[in-house]
Amino acid sequence: MENKTEMDAASKEVYTLLVSKLQKDASVHIGTLVSAAARLAGASLYRSFNFKDDKLAPGMIVLSEEANQEWPKLMHMVLATLKANRLEVDQTKFVMETPEQHTPHKTILEMQAELQGPFDQIVRKHGLDYRHGAIAGANACALAILKSRLLVDPQITCGLAALGFVEGCKTSPLPLDQDQAN
Repeated sequence: MENKTEMDAASKEVYTLLVSKLQKDASVHIGTLVSAAARLAGASLYRSFNFKDDKLAPGMIVLSEEANQEWPKLMHMVLATLKANRLEVDQTKFVMETPEQHTPHKTILEMQAELQGPFDQIVRKHGLDYRHGAIAGANACALAILKSRLLVDPQITCGLAALGFVEGCKTSPLPLDQDQAN
């Protein structure tokens, strides 16, 4: 695995990036923040599968056994991070129908258009490949859940994370600029 220090630094940078880009009127919509981190992590995981999808339009659903096997690992990492920080969340009680006030304010493609380039720059700067970029995104997601736990029920934010990982790794992403590919 990549250097843990680089992974931690990338995770914190991704979290800071998301907060700064999504901040509006001195606050951040928690549902959008958690969803963005999870969707970007999922898209990075998708790219790690190296699908030959040149003909797939961005936003198309792509079902794969790789995604089915790998996205739960990102969720387990989030839950382990939460537990290590004394926040126990019961996976069987995730809120999978997001209350309207916590529904993300942007679609996956809108988030990718705004955030994918800077996300990938951070990942590359720290020498991470797509799979490790997904882990950095998952760690940023865990950080968002931890920092918002007094504002939004963690069962809701964990549900958003799970949905974001699935959506990100099963949706054909916007293309990266050639010089951004890693």
